[in-house]
Amino acid sequence: MRWARAFAATSIVVSIISVARPFTVPGFPAGHDTPAHLTYAHLFDRAIRQGQFPVRWTEWARGGLGQPLFNFYQPGLYYIVTGVRAATGLSLSDALKLSIVLLWWIGGLLLFLLLSHFGRWPAALAAVLFVFSPYLMLDVNVRAAFPELAALCFAPGVLLSIDRLSRSGRIEYAFSGACFVALVLVCHLPTFLIFSPLFVMYALYLRRALEPAGVRTSRISARIFSLVLLAGLGLGMATFYVLPALSERQFVGLSVMTSGYFDYAHHFVAPGQWVRFDWGFGSSIDGPQDRLSFQIGILQWIVIAAAVVTTAEGLIKGRLNRAAGWICFWLGFIAFAMLMMSRASHPVWAAFPPLIYLQFPWRYLMLISVCCAACAAALLSRVRSEPAQIAIVLLALAGQLSAARPQHKPKAYFTADEMKIYDTPWTKTTDISHVYFEVPYLPRSATHLPAADIGRWTLIKGRADVREVSLKDDEVILDVNAIDGPDATQVSVNSYPFPGWRARLDGTEVASVQSTDTDYMTVRIPPGRHRLEVKFRNTSIRSIANITSVVSLGLWLAGLAISPLIARAAAHISRRGTSPVESPPRGGPV
Repeated sequence: MRWARAFAATSIVVSIISVARPFTVPGFPAGHDTPAHLTYAHLFDRAIRQGQFPVRWTEWARGGLGQPLFNFYQPGLYYIVTGVRAATGLSLSDALKLSIVLLWWIGGLLLFLLLSHFGRWPAALAAVLFVFSPYLMLDVNVRAAFPELAALCFAPGVLLSIDRLSRSGRIEYAFSGACFVALVLVCHLPTFLIFSPLFVMYALYLRRALEPAGVRTSRISARIFSLVLLAGLGLGMATFYVLPALSERQFVGLSVMTSGYFDYAHHFVAPGQWVRFDWGFGSSIDGPQDRLSFQIGILQWIVIAAAVVTTAEGLIKGRLNRAAGWICFWLGFIAFAMLMMSRASHPVWAAFPPLIYLQFPWRYLMLISVCCAACAAALLSRVRSEPAQIAIVLLALAGQLSAARPQHKPKAYFTADEMKIYDTPWTKTTDISHVYFEVPYLPRSATHLPAADIGRWTLIKGRADVREVSLKDDEVILDVNAIDGPDATQVSVNSYPFPGWRARLDGTEVASVQSTDTDYMTVRIPPGRHRLEVKFRNTSIRSIANITSVVSLGLWLAGLAISPLIARAAAHISRRGTSPVESPPRGGPV
C-alpha cells in the first residue's frame, strides 16, 4: 500500500502541475480576452509605478484615451500580477502567466482542503475533477477570462473557512474567510453574485448538520457572530473597489455591457449542450449553435448519475442517513445551476435586476465545477476499502486527462514579440490583436475619439511657452508662460471630464471647460508665468470607500494578531466544562 499511495499521490500532483503546460512555451495563449489582459496589465503596472493607489484612472497606450478603467473593471488579478512581478523579478507578461497558473493550483488545493474531512483520496478526486473541469479549461484556454478564473479559484476558500469555522468555532477561520471574500469581490463581482447563495446556504446547512441537539444558545450566537464578522470584514476590505464601482456607474457607458450582444437573454443554454462533448474556440451566440462548448463533462455526469442513484436508493429503502444529506445538498445546487442556465429561468432573471450584469447565464457552469467535485468526494467516502479508493481515483484521473486532451491547449499563441508590452511599437499600434480598448469604460462626456496619439496636453489657443513638470495618468503639471492677452491662451489637458478631476492655477482651484471640439478639459491661462496642476483625486464616495477598506484591513490584521489569545481563552473555558466539545459532522465521515 505504501507504493500504491506514493504512485497515486505522485500521479495526481504531476497531473495537476501539468495544467501549466500551455504557459511554459514562448508566447501567450491567444484566448478571446488575451489582448485585454496584456493591455490592462500594462496600464495597471504603469499606474502603480507612478504612485497611484488604489488604481482608478489610466491613460491608454495612446494619449487622449484615458478612462476610469479600474474604478469599474475588476482589478484584483492585476494587484496579484503586480505582486508576483515584484516578488520574482519576471517580465510583466511572464508574471501574468505565472499568476494564472498559481491561481489554478490554489483553487485545486483549497478544494482539497475543503473536502479533506472525507479522507485524502476523496478530497484528491474532488481536486482532480475541479482542476480539469471543462469550465475551467474554457475560462483559461478559450475565453482567457482570467479575473473570473481568479475569483472561481478563491471561492472554495470562502467555503473552506465557513466549513472550518462551523466545525471548530475557532475565530481565526473568520479572518481567513474574510480575506477570501474580499479576494472574490475584487477579482470578479459576477462570480461573487453567482456563489453568494451557495455561501449562505452552506453556512445554514452546516449549522443544522453539525450542531447536536440541546446545544447552548451562547455557542450558536458565537458562531453566528463569527460568520457575520467573516462577511462584514471581507466586504469592508473590498469596499474601496465595490462601492465606487456600483455608485458611479452612471458616469460611464456600462449600459452597453448589458444590452445588445451582452443581453443575457441571448445566452441561455439548451439542455442538449450539456451533453455535447465537442470543443470549439468561437463565441457564444443566440440559440444552441454556439461555437464553444458548454458541456458539463463526462466524469461530472457520471458523478451526477451516481449521486442521483444513491439518493434514490436511500429514499426507496428508507435509509436516507445524514451522510446522504451532504450529497443531496450539492446535488440540489447542481440542479439550481442548471435551471439558472436554461431559458426556463427567464422569469427569475427578469425579477432580479442585478443578474443582468452576469451577461452570460452559462457562467453558472462554475457552480457545477465545484458542486460535482464535492459530490464525488462524498460518494467515494462511502467506499471503505483504501485500495478501491485509490483505484477509482487513478481511473478517474486517466479518464479526466483523456477527456481534457483537446481542451488543454489554446487555439493559437501570441508570439514573444507581441507580448513585449512596454516596447514603443506595441504601445503605438492600432492593431486590435495587440492592444485592447473598451469604449464602455469611457466617461459619458466622451463623444470624440482621437485617431492618433495626441499627448497629454495641447496648446489650443494663443501663444505660450510650456514646460512639462509632471505627466502621469492621474496628474498633469505644467509651467505655462502665457504671452497673449486675457482669455487668449487656452491649454487642453487631454483627459475627459469625470468626477474627481480638479484644476488649480498657482494653487487656486479654477474651473475647467469641456471643449466642444475634443471633449477634453480646457483651462484659460492669464498672461504671465503660472503653474497649472490638473489632478485626478478622490470624490467623497471614493474617500469613504478607501477609509472603510483601511479600517477593515486594520481590524483584520488586529484580529489575526489576537486570534491565538482568543483560541487559548476558549480552550481554557472548554476545559472548565462551560463549553461543549466540537461535534462530529453529520454530513459525512471525518
